[in-house]
Amino acid sequence: MKNRWKHVIVGLFVSVVLAQGAARANAETKFGHIDSELVLANMPQTKKAEAQLATFRADLAKQIEAAQKKIQKHYETVMAQAQAGKLTPADQNQAEASLQKEQSELEAMVAANEKRLVSKRQELFSPVVAALNAAVAAVAKEKGYSFIFEKTAVLYAEPAADVTEFVKAKLAALPAK
Repeated sequence: MKNRWKHVIVGLFVSVVLAQGAARANAETKFGHIDSELVLANMPQTKKAEAQLATFRADLAKQIEAAQKKIQKHYETVMAQAQAGKLTPADQNQAEASLQKEQSELEAMVAANEKRLVSKRQELFSPVVAALNAAVAAVAKEKGYSFIFEKTAVLYAEPAADVTEFVKAKLAALPAK
């Protein structure tokens, strides 16, 4: 009987210690949320990257436009020669093959430029996203947050858990790059 009470008391003691540990763990877990789109939209680095990307996109568009004009001019020349009867059937076939080749090259150029644009976007925005992530991590550490979620992924959150302004302030305090 004495051993039984001893086991009950030890069991209760262990239960109380575990309950206190769980309560302490819950009390120390702090959640926050951020509107990263808002923060990114207001970052000077984002505006700079967007401007550089727009310039790059315009340059690529000019290359495509120039290639299209060249093909169009070649097509008009071939059509004028064909209508004037200056092309033999063999010449017409050769001109048609040449135009198809130019069209295929244009399509390849468009695809390559799309890849270049994606790559350039990654190159320009990676440092911006890295700065945002570093600021979020710094705010989490300073303010004791265990988790910070994207606002759009949270169904409900207390307004006090919004760390957006803290992150904006942290980014504003960083030296400009």
